[in-house]
Amino acid sequence: QKHLTIAFLAQQMSAQSDQHSLASFQKFVKDNALPWDIRVQDAKGDAGTLSGMMSNAVTAKVDARIVAYGTLTAAQGALQDVGRSKVPLFTLDSGYFAPAVCDITSNNFVIGGLMSDYMVGRLQSQGKTSANICVVYANFHHGTRNRGQTLDAVLRDNKQIKVLDSVIIEYTGFYEKTLNTTQNWL
Repeated sequence: QKHLTIAFLAQQMSAQSDQHSLASFQKFVKDNALPWDIRVQDAKGDAGTLSGMMSNAVTAKVDARIVAYGTLTAAQGALQDVGRSKVPLFTLDSGYFAPAVCDITSNNFVIGGLMSDYMVGRLQSQGKTSANICVVYANFHHGTRNRGQTLDAVLRDNKQIKVLDSVIIEYTGFYEKTLNTTQNWL
């Protein structure tokens, strides 16, 4: 087995999705006794920092790069650096941008539909003929944006559910902002 050095570049390691993906990848490497060195870097929510980390990985002599849940729309220069380096790039739920080998993702419209359908079903199963909800939208990432768009479509078909308030959160501090907003609503 070949020893590999892999750069795992996370947009926001405080996000559960980033933590779960890294832990699962590390477990896979351990369970399969792969001689891989995983170098983890955290952009702490800053797309510019992530872009810089991608470019820096070009000179770090890594065998592959993984970008987790990145905002790559503003990383065109870094993506060009990656392409010139010929070192493979794999992305996790970051949207596909060349020269990535692939973007490993889920269908966020389906996820949004399942979540929204579950909410409507739960409200109806409680005998409610109408309901009030508040919504937190996270438009900074294509996946969560798609889920929000799906929720909006479900709500258009379920006029008995009234949105009392909504907020669009930004990437930086998203977890704290969501908690604080929810506490204020309650």
